[in-house]
Amino acid sequence: MKLISDKLISIIIPVYNGSNYICYAINSLLKQSYKNIEIIIVNDGSDDEQALLTALEQYKEIDFIHYISKENGGVSSAVNTGINAAKGDYIIWLSHDDMLKPRSIETKIKKLQSIKYKNVILGTRTSFIDGKGKKLLKFSFYHRNYSKISDFFKYSNINGCSLLIPIEVAKAIPFNERLRYCQDLYQWCEYINLGYRFIVLKNKQTVMRIHPNQVTYLRSDLYEKEFRELFDNFVVPIINQKKEIIQIYYALIWRRNRYLFYENYIKYIEKNIIMTPGIKLKSKILTLFGGLIK
Repeated sequence: MKLISDKLISIIIPVYNGSNYICYAINSLLKQSYKNIEIIIVNDGSDDEQALLTALEQYKEIDFIHYISKENGGVSSAVNTGINAAKGDYIIWLSHDDMLKPRSIETKIKKLQSIKYKNVILGTRTSFIDGKGKKLLKFSFYHRNYSKISDFFKYSNINGCSLLIPIEVAKAIPFNERLRYCQDLYQWCEYINLGYRFIVLKNKQTVMRIHPNQVTYLRSDLYEKEFRELFDNFVVPIINQKKEIIQIYYALIWRRNRYLFYENYIKYIEKNIIMTPGIKLKSKILTLFGGLIK
């Protein structure tokens, strides 16, 4: 049996028109203190393929870096291609414009040795930079244990690029290739339904780059459409069963300024609960402060 410290980690980098950032992602992996890794770059039909190949030329002698080129099918398709090629015991999905800090993988591997839960997916907190690498201040609540689907809506969402995912669950439930903008959260809900829990370590070991060319900015209309589908499939059944209905209500209130379509669900819940003076007051406070950090 392999020791946890001997586990091979497969890092999958799906890239689409990302020649300008890809080297930052790769270099962050080459600086990892945990060395038993393979890097799988999946070119998802980029328009800038020649620029991408030129950027990757410097890594051609590194035998644990693998390159796959495919027709454009979306990030889910690219990640699934990487999972199918992966030889590791765990996978990490790293966006081409994000990075891992040097001890990111080691931190999670060490934690796995002492974790008491079975079927666990480990992640870390995230720091943020802009397109030019300047640090950004971005507010988010820290929550450690995500064991229910409602946790993803009550607390800040998990950064998928921080997650260390067992290869068996990654292969058991491929990413939904029909989804292109909300596939990550949809996938985490699927994992929860399979009996997995997520634990987020307090260390900020993942770096997310925020820039105008990200798909959630370019196609916010499609992101909202997919988010509605996710909400209807995973959260509405919880609401209808009267489970954690007040907590979900407060989560929607907190984010109502970011996702305007939440209003439909807010009104739906308000018809199914007794709006006491305390609930009304707290909803007003959450609306006010949630709007300030939109």
